[in-house]
Amino acid sequence: MYKVLLVDDEPAALEYIGRIIEKKCNRFEIAGRAGSSEEALLMLKEIPADMIITDIKMAELDGLALIEKVKEERPETEFVIISGYSDFEYAKQAILNQVHDYILKPVDPMEFAEIMDKAAKKLDERAFLNRTALLRSLCHGVYVSEEELKEGFEDKDYYAFLIRRNNLPHRFETSGAADVYSAWHESIIMYGRDENEALFLIPAQCVDGWREFQALVKKAREKYRIDGGFVTVAVKDCCFPVEEMAETVRGLYVTLLQSLVYGHDQVLYPGKTENSSVIAGEQRSELWAVWHHVNNREYEKASLELKKLCDDFEKRRIPEIQVQNMIRQVCNFVWMSENYQEYSGNTEYLLEDILYNALNMDMLYQSVNELLFPGKEGIEKIDTPEFFEQIRRYVNIHLHETMTLNHIGRVFGISQSSISCLFRKYAGKSFNAYLTAIRMERARELLETQPELLIRDVAEMVGYADQLYFSRVFKSVTGRTPSEYAKTKES
Repeated sequence: MYKVLLVDDEPAALEYIGRIIEKKCNRFEIAGRAGSSEEALLMLKEIPADMIITDIKMAELDGLALIEKVKEERPETEFVIISGYSDFEYAKQAILNQVHDYILKPVDPMEFAEIMDKAAKKLDERAFLNRTALLRSLCHGVYVSEEELKEGFEDKDYYAFLIRRNNLPHRFETSGAADVYSAWHESIIMYGRDENEALFLIPAQCVDGWREFQALVKKAREKYRIDGGFVTVAVKDCCFPVEEMAETVRGLYVTLLQSLVYGHDQVLYPGKTENSSVIAGEQRSELWAVWHHVNNREYEKASLELKKLCDDFEKRRIPEIQVQNMIRQVCNFVWMSENYQEYSGNTEYLLEDILYNALNMDMLYQSVNELLFPGKEGIEKIDTPEFFEQIRRYVNIHLHETMTLNHIGRVFGISQSSISCLFRKYAGKSFNAYLTAIRMERARELLETQPELLIRDVAEMVGYADQLYFSRVFKSVTGRTPSEYAKTKES
């Protein structure tokens, strides 16, 4: 509920407005009543108020002066002016001070309730933006104070888990990726840095204890797994107070970062199940062996050493973050070799696409090996606009199906690295960025040309089995929910 401070030098007026709020404005509660502007300013030092309802004509400091003073320190505070004067100058000054509304005495209860309902929606939107900003800060490691957490999150206690489909975020696309978040009206709070991730914050009152919370985690795992991929979940093992949210979220992300392993489903508990495997001396010697063979133009031997390195990673279940760093070192050594001729300006982007899209260590080896040591034919055999157009047409026609690099590779009989290279060259972006863009473009077209379609149907037609998830992605890209977008096009 939003807190309201009433300000009027007439006790009867304070009582009358208070009764209207109590009977007709269930989104608000009265935080205090002040008989003057001076008293209101003193009360505001102790009482947080989302809205102030004030008379204009008061002794010494009038309502407009009160608004100016409060706005200096609390610019987010909303105001409704109640006055017996319909003077245009008062109304103009109220507009300049960004007052929510201006109502004349005697106050009509129904008109007042409508004004307060609109104010509640405005406050909802502001609170939603604030909460989303706090979530974004929490998930990106930015400091958030306990006071900000208590102000931004209504409930006192929460459960939490972080789920990730397949690999860690793309190194070169994270800053430009559209984050995904739940709507204001949803009880369960969700935020993801991209489409493959979701941090769930569940108010304790929304679940019947730990067992029901575990059932929600299991359901989310099943929903996030697609096309032979893997799912990693980091779970907070108990309910926690809102004051501990920053520490909890940080622990979940650190656990995910340190323990996610290529190709392996995992349920992790911060502080209890972190992966302790680290790169050993054998792996570092294999790295040098790759470099040595490349320098001697022994590419088949270099490829075998790379395979041995990846097999060791799989056997010891080395965390993805360490594997990626080691693979980048291998590639840099190879690219810097004086005898190596395959490096181009797009090569590093292609490597990051490979690291992001590999679903297991064997797939990672195959793609990195092809990138570093292409066969005699190389990609030139398929590196044509005509061949890429075939792939693009296939993706557009089968947009409603589950679509991954692995799937496209099987259809066209080429590797993931080759597909990534084609999309980078001819579409100017990664396959995943291209897929999301055309799915959202198709969704907009359907909402514009076939307004009778249900949102659920639109979601399925562009490849999303989950309507709610589709709506979140759509809003993250367009700034509006599918329903809001459809309404604007109808008008």
